[in-house]
Amino acid sequence: MTLLFLDAKKLILFEGDKILIRLIKFSLRKNILLRISRSMLLCLFALSINGLSATQVCRQSLRTIVLSKNPSEPAPVSFISVSPDGKRILVGSDGSGVQFYDVATGQLGLSIDLDDQVTFGTFSPTRREVLIGTRYSVSFWNSNYGQYIRKISVPSQFPQGVFSMDGKTILTGGSNKFINVWDVETGGKLLHLTAKVGSLVGFSGDGSKIVSAAARPDKVLIDVYGIQAGRLQSEHQTHAPAFLPSVPFAISHDGHAIVGMDYGASEIIDIESGSHAFIAGHSDAVTSVASARGERGERLWLTGSRDRRAILWNGTKLLKTFNGHKSAITAVAFFLDGKRIVTGSADGTVSIWSVEQHDLAAQR
Repeated sequence: MTLLFLDAKKLILFEGDKILIRLIKFSLRKNILLRISRSMLLCLFALSINGLSATQVCRQSLRTIVLSKNPSEPAPVSFISVSPDGKRILVGSDGSGVQFYDVATGQLGLSIDLDDQVTFGTFSPTRREVLIGTRYSVSFWNSNYGQYIRKISVPSQFPQGVFSMDGKTILTGGSNKFINVWDVETGGKLLHLTAKVGSLVGFSGDGSKIVSAAARPDKVLIDVYGIQAGRLQSEHQTHAPAFLPSVPFAISHDGHAIVGMDYGASEIIDIESGSHAFIAGHSDAVTSVASARGERGERLWLTGSRDRRAILWNGTKLLKTFNGHKSAITAVAFFLDGKRIVTGSADGTVSIWSVEQHDLAAQR
C-alpha cells in the first residue's frame, strides 16, 4: 500500500486499482472507497485543491420560474438559451415544443409547438432567429412572433447545432458523423465533412475551426478541423469518461473545450496544444456546462450537476456555488452581459442568478 499526503486534512492510499481517500475534518473521520482507475488521479488532485468548498455560496436566485402549473407533475428542463439582449429565456422541457419566458416578469410570452421531439434550441447571437432541433431536422423561427422561417434537413438522427459568433452561419452534427456548415440567410450548405468522431459540434472562438466530440465508454474523443481547408488538424481525448447519455460539452472563446465527467469533475482541453486540466467541485455527475468571456477576457466556465448545484469558475479557480434547486441541474447558460447566469433543473424550474463583477475581480 502506498500513502500520499495532500495536506494535513487529506490522505490518499493506493491499493491495486483502488484508491482510498481519507478526509479528516476536526475530530470526525470519514472513509470513502472509490473503485476507479489511476487515470482519475489528476481529478483527485484537482478536487483536493479547489473542489471541496467554495469561497462563496449563493442560495437566493434573482428569480425562479416554475414551468408547470401542477406542482405534482414538474416539467424537467432539457435545455436553455438566453437572448442576446438578456430579456428572454428559451426553455425546452420533455416534449415537442419550446417556450419563451420574460426575464423581468418570469411570465410565459410565447410558445412554439412542433410535431416531433425537440432536442435543442438556441438564440442567434446577433439576429431575431432561434434554431430549434428535432429528431431529423433543424429549423429557423422568428423569436419575436414564433413564425416559421425555413427548415434544414440534416442527414442524421438527433442533430445538434450552434450559431457562429457573427450569427451568419450554423454548424450541425449528428449521429452519423456528418458535419455541415450552413448559410443562415439562404439555408445553403457551405461545407460538408465526414467526421471521425460523433455528433457534438462547436466553433472555435475565432470561428476558424470546427470541434467535434464523441463519447466512448472510457473517454471522449475530440477532433479539430480547419474550416478553410476542411481537413482534420488535431485529435485529442479525455483521460476519463463523461456523463452519459448526453455528453456536457462547450468551447471557450480562447480555444479550450470542456467536458463534464461522470464523477463530479470536468476536464478542460486546449484544442491547440492538447494540454489537460481538471476542475472538480461537485459531489455527483456533471450534467451541463457553459462558457463565457469575462469583462477582462477571463475564461469563465459554468458547471451544473446532479448534486443540485451550479458552480462558476474563472479558468480553474472556483468562484461561486449556486444552490437552490430541489433536483438535479440539467441545463446552464450565461447571459451575454456576464452579470447573470441561468440554471434549469429536473424539478421543473428555471432560476436566474447574479454574478457580481466584484466577485470575479476578487479572484483574479
